[in-house]
Order: sequence, then C-alpha cells, then structure tokens
Amino acid sequence: THFSAAVKEDLVSQPLSIEPRFDCMAYRLVGVRLPSEQGHDILSDGITMGAIQVPGDGQAFILMADHQTTGGYPKIACVCKADLPRIAQMAAGKHFRFHWASIEAAFKRWVMVNKQIQALLPLSANQTAD
Repeated sequence: THFSAAVKEDLVSQPLSIEPRFDCMAYRLVGVRLPSEQGHDILSDGITMGAIQVPGDGQAFILMADHQTTGGYPKIACVCKADLPRIAQMAAGKHFRFHWASIEAAFKRWVMVNKQIQALLPLSANQTAD
C-alpha cells in the first residue's frame, strides 16, 4: 500500500472541506496532507467515481461525475456510492469528516438510499396507486 496507517488515520480524524475551486471532474480536499510512502506517481490504472486520489502535493481530491477513465496517482480510499450525492451538493468550505466503512456497510447504505429514491419517484403509466 502507498499510505501508512497513520496517514489513513489522518484522512478520517481531521476535519476536511472542499476547495472553492472545483468542477465536475474532481473536488479538491482541504484540511490534511496525505504523503505516500512510495511516491505519488504510479502506472495509470482504471479509476471510478468517488475514488480519492492523492497527487504529489499530498492534497487529495475526490473524482466526480466527469472524471477521467484512468489515473496515475495512488488512491487512498473511495467515497461510497450512497454518499456521492451528499459530496456533490456540499458547499465549498463546509467542514465534514470521513469514516471507514466495510463494503457490506456501504452496500447496505446504498440499498437504503436507493429505496428512499424509489419511494420519491412518480408512478409510471402502467402502475396504479393503492
């Protein structure tokens, strides 16, 4: 792994915010520097929305909807799919904290959020209200 246990702990123990300059590709995080033990340049590999990449300056960014398909910086974590809309709507400068979650917990959260979304959708033409 590229990041020590102490650096991973810094990611979740420090208050973070979104830098005022952001776009649909990525939101830059302010509040903690995350140095890599093995450098910050890696062979490019596949990347997904929500991935938290860390370039050479140690200031991480979260890849958003218009992110590139490959990336050449190490990834320290990934924001769970259920929480990406919260990140997308977050005002620059507002403080928040991450916490670690298991894949199972992230999936359960996504199922819950998806049910909430489905409950808000209007009935389609072939459905009837009870």
